[in-house]
Amino acid sequence: MTMLSPEARAFLDRMGWGMAKPSPVAGDASARSYTRLHLSDDYSAVLMQTPKSKIKSQAAFRDVAAHLRGLGLSAPTVFGEDADAGLLLVEDFGDQTYSAILDQGLTLEVELYRTTHDLLAVLARTGAMGGLPILAAAELARLTAVTFEELPEDHALKSEQAAFQNDLQGLATWILRGVPVTVLRDFHAGNLIWLPDRTGLQRAGVIDFQDALCGPKGYDLVSLIDDARRDLSLELRTTLIRDHAHILNISEDDMILRTSLLSLQRNFRILGLFHRLARTGKPGYLRHMPRVAAHILRALDHPTLAPLAATARAICAHYLQSTANHAPRGAMIMAAGFGTRMGALTKTTPKPLLRVAGRALIDHALDVAHAGHAAPCVINTHYHANQMRHHLRKDEVILSEEQPEILESGGGIRYALRYFSDTAIFTLNSDNVWTGLNPFATLSAAWRPTEMDALMLLIPRDKATGRQGDGDLGLDASGRILFDDPQKPYVFTGAQILKTAPIAAMDIPKFGLRMLWETLARKARLFGVIHQGGWADVGHPEGITSAEELLATEKIALT
Repeated sequence: MTMLSPEARAFLDRMGWGMAKPSPVAGDASARSYTRLHLSDDYSAVLMQTPKSKIKSQAAFRDVAAHLRGLGLSAPTVFGEDADAGLLLVEDFGDQTYSAILDQGLTLEVELYRTTHDLLAVLARTGAMGGLPILAAAELARLTAVTFEELPEDHALKSEQAAFQNDLQGLATWILRGVPVTVLRDFHAGNLIWLPDRTGLQRAGVIDFQDALCGPKGYDLVSLIDDARRDLSLELRTTLIRDHAHILNISEDDMILRTSLLSLQRNFRILGLFHRLARTGKPGYLRHMPRVAAHILRALDHPTLAPLAATARAICAHYLQSTANHAPRGAMIMAAGFGTRMGALTKTTPKPLLRVAGRALIDHALDVAHAGHAAPCVINTHYHANQMRHHLRKDEVILSEEQPEILESGGGIRYALRYFSDTAIFTLNSDNVWTGLNPFATLSAAWRPTEMDALMLLIPRDKATGRQGDGDLGLDASGRILFDDPQKPYVFTGAQILKTAPIAAMDIPKFGLRMLWETLARKARLFGVIHQGGWADVGHPEGITSAEELLATEKIALT
């Protein structure tokens, strides 16, 4: 039962809502709280409670909501207010957030985001609302202070704060020049409500704007497309950037630069904010850190941001390493298979020695392991084991030779456990290639050993380069793997963290990993996390070309 304070009860009595049945509404990263009030099954409102130290944000919510409704947009109507007590009774848009809808499948992604982009176009073409605080270049730079403040007191990167903020301010001054607009600020999928019973732009309901500012064009677009909590398809992201350039009447190159700088500033700040939230009792924010770091690294690909790159990359590496929760050290690379799908290519050559972009597949896998500082690094072999042994003779790896017969994926790992002392290990398939954020960094940051026995690195099916066939599995809202999801929107990328105890307990020498995964899934101990980068399946001949095209665009980043 949701408890309301006597102050809140008295306010609701005055408003005629004293008989309403309260139920909690999920909050956000702020100190505000929300309660849904039901007078009947189809008549409800939301009580917003603001700490008295933040009363100004309540007045801002009321005023910005009126401004947005005046522009023909959907913002909640304010039914009543007690400014002294920090209480606001507002229209209930329901709980169909973009995040909730898209977690059920991506069929509405384009419609939702294009509608919301059109909403931003209205704001871009309208003069900034009067009376809002100004988000100028100096303030953009100052807001990154939290990420330096969250570093350990004796950390060397703390000394880089002044230079970083000075460079950021200088770049922002000329890159973001132009007439400012109303910036809603926390403009992302979790704060947008789909209202299908309305028409046009009013289908996009906006609910979080009490921290609105007068700031640079493109800020809310970046908040939307480089969301800290969910991934957007690269094709749609590119389209929205191009469309926004047209709205602002600037070149696409200028828009890409503007977007890169704003994404860097925003996500650099979020790194520190999420770390602080986790440190003060909200550890769930840590699972988003790899995505936030990936946004930063993508922004730093723009050469104009080079003055900020060294410090930003080093801080990303620090935060990902510090948020890794008892992550394993050892890694096993799977390289024993026959590679039958490769046809004639593997008649006399083991698949891990086939060359992609001038290097053997096994070497691409070793790049991931070495960049992730894996130790020990074990590679299993069987087919043409002598060739593998010769190729790897100069590498500091351990070979686990499966003879006289191959043991399949699960059996091969079980046989190699003799080389590991930790309670969990990384495993990596040698017939895939990855770009973007190092798979081990993403897995490490998301690993929660008290809840998980295995954590699989996934990628959306529509981003799986070279993939033949459907996806492998689904995810529930908590990140647990669903093998019975009919849509199967995700593909396993061949990288995972796996506890050693469940696999050691298997009482058969030869078995596939799917058998173990299904057992762990039934126990709700099998989880997934989304890879922040590109991935290619090189399990078939056509995959070689696809992988080479992918590797031409970017490499593994961040150790």
